[in-house]
Amino acid sequence: MDVKMHPGLLSILMLYSLATNFDSFRTTIETRDVLPSPGNLKIKIVEEYEARRQTEASEPQTSEAFYTKTKKKVKFCKNCNKKGHSTEAC
Repeated sequence: MDVKMHPGLLSILMLYSLATNFDSFRTTIETRDVLPSPGNLKIKIVEEYEARRQTEASEPQTSEAFYTKTKKKVKFCKNCNKKGHSTEAC
């Protein structure tokens, strides 16, 4: 197509095509006085992706550490049919 695009515009398009989990990275790059060239930005995006991937692989999965798959049984009172207490406590 032989379309010439300003390097700054191409850098902005690249930044806004990133997934939402790159919002902090995008903001960091945008607050600079001078935007990196598209080639340099591509390298920075790949470096950021690799750093995040290595961090996720090395961190233990703490979100699953306290998760149990068994459901807690809710007690129902046989007297009043309300949940949360037993017949003895009614």
